Amino acid sequence: MDLIKVADLLIGKIKRDYINDVAIVALCGSYIYGDTHQKSDLDFYFIPKTKRGYEMSQCFILEDIGFDFWGMPWERAESLAKYNETNTSIISKAKVIYWASQADLDRFDALRNMGQDIPKKEFSQKAFEQVSVCQDFYFKMLESKNHFSLVKQNAICILYYSAFSIALLNGSYIERGGRNLLNEVLSMKMYPKDFRDLYEKVIHSNCVEEIIASSQSVVMNLRDLIQSQREYSKVSISQGYYEELKSIYNKLLHECETDNRQGIMLAIARLNLDVSQLLNQSNHSYAKFPDLFSLSQRCNSDELIQAVQTHERMLVEILHEENISIIRYQNLDEFRAHLNM
Repeated sequence: MDLIKVADLLIGKIKRDYINDVAIVALCGSYIYGDTHQKSDLDFYFIPKTKRGYEMSQCFILEDIGFDFWGMPWERAESLAKYNETNTSIISKAKVIYWASQADLDRFDALRNMGQDIPKKEFSQKAFEQVSVCQDFYFKMLESKNHFSLVKQNAICILYYSAFSIALLNGSYIERGGRNLLNEVLSMKMYPKDFRDLYEKVIHSNCVEEIIASSQSVVMNLRDLIQSQREYSKVSISQGYYEELKSIYNKLLHECETDNRQGIMLAIARLNLDVSQLLNQSNHSYAKFPDLFSLSQRCNSDELIQAVQTHERMLVEILHEENISIIRYQNLDEFRAHLNM
C-alpha cells in the first residue's frame, strides 16, 4: 500500500469540509526515515484550530494495517517542543504535509527551535526528575518479583525512561526509540557506566534476580551520572537559620533523655533533611556529621546525646566559617535591653 495516499485522502477531506478547523497535518515515525515494512502504519497527526476540528480524528484498519490520525492541541505541541515528554521528536523531526496558512506553518516551525532556549541547568533538572520515574518502576518490580512478566515489563520501562533521562542530560531527545534505542543512547556524549551490558541483560535475561539486579544498577548509575553533571549554585546560609533549627536540636535531646524511640526517629529525620539540604547546596559536606540514625541503633541514651551535641557543634563551626552570627540572649534582661524596654 502507498501509505501517503491515506494522508492525501484525509487532507482532501480537510480541504473540503474542515478548511477553517485544522491548522497543521504532520508526519512522523518510520515513514519519514524510509524504514517501513509491509505492515508499517503511518504515524501522523493534526493540530486543530477549533473544537470542530477534532472531528477529523480517525482510528481505523485499512488492508490489515492500523491507522490513528489524532488531533493534538497547540498547547500539547508546545509541551513536547519543550522536552516535557518523551516523544519530542514528533515535533522536531516532523514533516509538515499540510498547513492552513503561512502563520500556522510559522507557528509550528517556531516550536522546533524552542529547545535551543532551554538552559543546561533545566535539562539537568528534567533528567533528574526521570530518576524518580525509574525508581517507581523499580519498586513496582520488587512488589511483583514472583511474577516474571511484571518484572520484565517494569524493567523495560526503566530502560525506556532511563534513555529519556540520558537524552535530556545531553540536551537532546530520543529520536526513534524501539529497536534503535540502545544505539541512540550509546551515540550520545554521556551515558551511565555499564549501560550497554545492563541494557542487554534486562532485554535478554530470563532470570528474575538478574533482571532486578541489572535494573537497580541502571537506576543507580543513572542517578550518579546526573549528580556528577548537575550545576549547583552556592546557596548562602541565611541569618536566623540556626536559631530556628535550635528547637529541633532541643526536641531531639529531650526525646533522647526520655528514651522516646518514635520521637527520636522523627526528630532525627527532620534534622537530617534540613541540615543536609542546606549544606549540600552551600558546598559543605554532610558526610562528616555523626550518622544519628545508625548511632541510635547501637548507642545508649547518653552516647546518643553526645552525638547530637557534636552534630550541633559542627554546624555552629560551619556558621562561624561563613561569618554567620548567632543571636543569643542569656536571660530576659538581655532581651529587654535589646528591645530598649
